[in-house]
Amino acid sequence: MNPVEIVAFDGEDWTTLSLLGTTQAWNWQQGSQLQWLGNSGHVIYNDFVGGVCKSVETDLGGKRVAVHPYPIAAVSPAGDVLAAICFESFGAGMPAYGYAFSTHGARSNVDSDVLILFTIDGEELARLPGSGLPRVEDEGGVAAESFISHIIFSARGRRVAFMRRCAVPGRRVRSTLFVYDLETRAISRAPFHNMVSHYCWLGDTKIFAFANTRNYGDAFYVWDLETDCVDSWAAVLGANDGHPHTQADGRWVLLDTYPDRFRLQHLKLWEVGTENNLELAAHYAPISFWGDERVDLHPRLRADGKYACIDCSTTGRRSLATFRVIQ
Repeated sequence: MNPVEIVAFDGEDWTTLSLLGTTQAWNWQQGSQLQWLGNSGHVIYNDFVGGVCKSVETDLGGKRVAVHPYPIAAVSPAGDVLAAICFESFGAGMPAYGYAFSTHGARSNVDSDVLILFTIDGEELARLPGSGLPRVEDEGGVAAESFISHIIFSARGRRVAFMRRCAVPGRRVRSTLFVYDLETRAISRAPFHNMVSHYCWLGDTKIFAFANTRNYGDAFYVWDLETDCVDSWAAVLGANDGHPHTQADGRWVLLDTYPDRFRLQHLKLWEVGTENNLELAAHYAPISFWGDERVDLHPRLRADGKYACIDCSTTGRRSLATFRVIQ
């Protein structure tokens, strides 16, 4: 795969573009994991450095500040703790989410099926092997590619959620959601059955997820970590999967849908815990964007909830759209 550019948008309506760097470690679904490092004014993203997948930190002038020892999958809100996974095993289990290691003669220095938490200064805080966690249900003894993915820190950074997944060709990926507490070092398992696809934190003690349970099947649920209770919101949000994202206080969730039979991707804003579920837009998704190269909306709310952005293919080109959210 060709390298992609790492850029920052600034100025009125975010139309001023600055080139910060390039990377060969990227994919269509999660890019290079480009993220802000707290309020430092720095960004971090993955790249192949010296034949190894690592994370690169730059300032907004494009100056390389540091190369960190592992690739990053998530950054804590304060920017002081990073989470690393193996993108080779992730890509083996879900090809659209890996990097072109073999093409570039690169390797991973994170073991398969392991989550590493480390500080911005390089101190390792925890190494969590998936093999030491409860197994994903219904593996059925069939050989599976096990890997860890979709890492998200809670609003204050005390906890980090992650999925351990098992991929068997021809079957739905099996997933179990876990939460690790950085203060107590305790690991909690979400009380879902064998599937979690997308989720986000609601503050520090609740998780909103599209998952399944034995009693109610596939739906959006809210899991309260303090009570271990799970509430279904299928009656309000339906049973269609999507990508949720929330503002810092967890009051509102912005979420999308996959294309319906008319190829429309619906963008919705839900006031958490209520029946207030507003449809903001319906974007046409050209059939040319399909499979691994699909363009999901992947909505992202700004921390204060006033602005949001989405990925978009309506015009026939991949683009980034920003808009003001009226609440």
